[in-house]
Amino acid sequence: MKLSDIGLWLVEEARKKLKCSLASVMVLDEEEKELVIIASIGLPQNIVKRTREGIGEGIAGYVAKTGEPLFIEDIEQDVRFLRKSKKRYWTKSLISCPIKHNNFLFGVLNVNNKVDKSDFTQDDLKRIEALANAASIKFSFANLEDIKKKVNDFKTLVSFSRNIMASSYISQIVNYTHDALSKLLNPEIIAITIIPQKKIYLATSRRIEEAKLMEFLSHKFSLFAPSIPNLFNFTWEIKRLDAKPSRKSFKSLLSSSISLPIIINDYEFGLLSIARESPFLKENIKLFSTILNYLSIVFGKIALTEDLTDSLKKTKEELIHQERMAAVGKITEKIAHDLRNPLTIVLLSTMFAKKAVKDDKVLETLNKVERAGFIMEKLVEGISSFAKEIKIKKENVSITKTIEDSLFLVEDKLSNIEKTIDIAYDEPILADPKKLEEVFTNIIQNAIQSMEGKGILGIKVEKEGDFVRIDISDTGPGIAPEIKDKIFSTFFTTKPKGLGLGLSIVNEIVEKHSGRIELESELGKGSCFKIFLPIYSK
Repeated sequence: MKLSDIGLWLVEEARKKLKCSLASVMVLDEEEKELVIIASIGLPQNIVKRTREGIGEGIAGYVAKTGEPLFIEDIEQDVRFLRKSKKRYWTKSLISCPIKHNNFLFGVLNVNNKVDKSDFTQDDLKRIEALANAASIKFSFANLEDIKKKVNDFKTLVSFSRNIMASSYISQIVNYTHDALSKLLNPEIIAITIIPQKKIYLATSRRIEEAKLMEFLSHKFSLFAPSIPNLFNFTWEIKRLDAKPSRKSFKSLLSSSISLPIIINDYEFGLLSIARESPFLKENIKLFSTILNYLSIVFGKIALTEDLTDSLKKTKEELIHQERMAAVGKITEKIAHDLRNPLTIVLLSTMFAKKAVKDDKVLETLNKVERAGFIMEKLVEGISSFAKEIKIKKENVSITKTIEDSLFLVEDKLSNIEKTIDIAYDEPILADPKKLEEVFTNIIQNAIQSMEGKGILGIKVEKEGDFVRIDISDTGPGIAPEIKDKIFSTFFTTKPKGLGLGLSIVNEIVEKHSGRIELESELGKGSCFKIFLPIYSK
């Protein structure tokens, strides 16, 4: 259920239970730190659209700040209320109540004007508080849907960035862009105009007259790149979108559109345009801008030279590593931060709801919600770990104890695994014990998974020059030669549900210890990760 639907339900319930003619639901825009109206009865549309109250400003802002319901018996005597329209308010009393759960504020419910022109009572206040509590549960579940969408959007962006970074052809990049925009924004028209190729890549769910689209694109190009030649000389490549076309005319459809130039070193390389029936919101424009930034980066690599393919293959891993925190890192940090509090509220709300509900079918549904919440919580933790800079705090560390701690963490998965451990060097080294444990645990878990729970896990520790070498081997199927060089790359994974962050983070931790990690593998015989750490101690 959408937030607006919950708001409409809430004002209608308030109208019925309190017999009032004026009610509104305001929700908190966390980014702007303002309350905005999402549903109302009795308010003019111009008031609904322009009303925004900061935290602490006005009645609703005051309630949002204190987190406590407010019952005013006489608005004419209360300095916090500025009467703007004598015609709009005919009763002296009003009620404003926070919609919150576990100290997390969703918004504020306001009611005025009883139909019989009597004042509100304490009983009315109790009814409003009960309604606000019921609404908070609905808002929690709505936030769960929003969390799911944000996680899916994040996965789409990660997949898109990985695919286009590995692409050397414009046609491939265009196809990946069409697919990503379709999933993220559900447009009816996607037009990617590439100026050097004199080509328009069009993806659409409707029939479009060439002249009309050219008129639209020419107008946009006149804003961003007035020196562009006649677009009617451009060739077309058309792809059919699965989305069902709206009944809107082409002209009215373009009134809800976004077009921005693809700029490469101050050069207008092209134009990215999308259109759909529903208006684009602020978060939609952010997603669109993220896609556009990726396109500018990738097209910049292949725009002005035909032999850039070989250079891209050699530098791809370095470029991905450099751009990870600059591009995807900002997105992951924002998403992880935005998801954590609402997700905690959803899980706590589900736990309390389970205690109160007796119906088996409802309990089954709540259990499914809880399991989904735990899955997303684990994903958020992974996202958060990736977004944070890895910091090393070194101290004297026993390699033997760290390996024992790592094996203890995966003990339940070792029942059918034979272990061979050879510790030939056990002097302390200067390292971060927690980070080192993360390295060993990750590689051991990968070894167990590759052997599908049955085989031989080998661990060997010995001195090699100025380094201690830790070998972790398995008798799994081995790693194909063509992917060995990619195994430590960010977002590279062979697992269907993996994000490709584990070994990338492992490699970064080892490098921050001034060490290195190597892989030896042979198909059919297994793999061995060799970790080299410098021998320093306090």
